[in-house]
Amino acid sequence: MNNKVDRDQHVRRVIALTFGESLSPMELEKDDLIAQSWLRCVNEYQLDPTQPREARILPSGEVREHREVAERFLHVARFGIEQLYKSVG
Repeated sequence: MNNKVDRDQHVRRVIALTFGESLSPMELEKDDLIAQSWLRCVNEYQLDPTQPREARILPSGEVREHREVAERFLHVARFGIEQLYKSVG
């Protein structure tokens, strides 16, 4: 298949899901997290799956800032999980 056909199929699936049409049980089970993401994109962020948008490229400083925040969060989370493991184990 070519990219246009793949994109068109993807758009049809997103539109079907957001208008309440059901996907096959196999598709729902396989793509549940993806389907939830599509619904958020359409309902919360008003993204239109039929209108492609250019990717937003972040400057390296902003990427570094986001990475540092994530690393601090993961450090705290890891400590919490280790403490929980010690108390349960």
